[in-house]
Amino acid sequence: GLFSFGGGYATASGQSVRVVTEGGVLINLNNTKATEAAIMAGGIATGSGAQAVIGTEQTRAGARLNLTGSTTVDVIHGGGYGISRGRSVICGDSVITIDSDNVTTDLIHGGGYANGGIDVIRGKAVISITASASTNYIHGGGYAIGSGVSAVTDGVEIHLSNYRHRPEVPMVVYAGGRNAMGGTAYVGADENGTENIHSAGTLVTADAGVRLWHIYGGGYSEGPGTTTVYGGTRIEFTGLGDNLNFTSYVIGSNNRNQNTYGEKELVFNGFTGSFNAKIAYFDTITISGSAVNWTKSQTLAEVSEWNFDLSGSGPALTWENGTNDFSGDTLNLTFGGAYTGGVVFSGSGATLTGWESVGAVNIGGSAAVRDGSVWRVAGAWELSRNADNQLILSKLA
Repeated sequence: GLFSFGGGYATASGQSVRVVTEGGVLINLNNTKATEAAIMAGGIATGSGAQAVIGTEQTRAGARLNLTGSTTVDVIHGGGYGISRGRSVICGDSVITIDSDNVTTDLIHGGGYANGGIDVIRGKAVISITASASTNYIHGGGYAIGSGVSAVTDGVEIHLSNYRHRPEVPMVVYAGGRNAMGGTAYVGADENGTENIHSAGTLVTADAGVRLWHIYGGGYSEGPGTTTVYGGTRIEFTGLGDNLNFTSYVIGSNNRNQNTYGEKELVFNGFTGSFNAKIAYFDTITISGSAVNWTKSQTLAEVSEWNFDLSGSGPALTWENGTNDFSGDTLNLTFGGAYTGGVVFSGSGATLTGWESVGAVNIGGSAAVRDGSVWRVAGAWELSRNADNQLILSKLA
């Protein structure tokens, strides 16, 4: 297929050839038809000693790739193309935006393509889709094959708003990178695999206008090689749940040569109504200003921290089908000054398993003390379980 690049072209066979685009790259695709083409924001570097660089460590100018109108592109990369030990580098963030219902793509990679070479974004990879574009797979990081290495040093952000894919397309989001045939893909580390301690890991936000199949906080590994995320993952949902349509899973990390290091958090922020996806591999669940009903059976014994930022009489979370184990877990309950108490959690005997062995409860920033099956902040608040398998937060006189 055809390749189009935002950066320069460097080719070498042992000697040093360095092509630098200091001012960054801006690509606007409006009513563009490139049905069997790959568009890459970065440059192309082929052969040992070749370097194609966008921006500098001082300017961090980065790259932007905007798709509007009736645009069709097969593959989009926020990074460049490193071939046969060549190095393609973007200094600064790379941002891909799609804001038209009439954009069609097959694959989106926030990072670049390392085919036996190196592709690195020394910044964040950001993908923002604010329309009902037709896409297939989204990978937040880059794609590495052969002995190639793809790296996004500062983390990935994927923002989906009012996005509704065509029903016949298996729309899947992998927030990390992708590898095949021995490639290595990093998010939150450099091309040497050195962790960036300031990395934000991966972030996926989706409002309730979204319809898709799966969201994974980690990457995707197709056999030999590895895909690694440092800095954890956060997947956040907002809006009215009745408008949200999932076919299957929301997963904090996934296995098979794929590792996600750091906290894996699922967040419902200002979310109201039903959530119909299966949930797996999260450490932390946060329910903020929300009234969520998990309609599918969930098995969440691996969750160890529950954060409830309470705004109404509740319940903040309704979860009646599935199994859980609260043993050793920490519950953090916060609220505004006008809050007077209510139902925090409405469950069942199975989803409240281990309640008698909760590890710690914090209410309004104060550590609660267990008194039998009740957790109490003296003279202020009390958290208890009633006969209907609800957790009730009561304000003490």
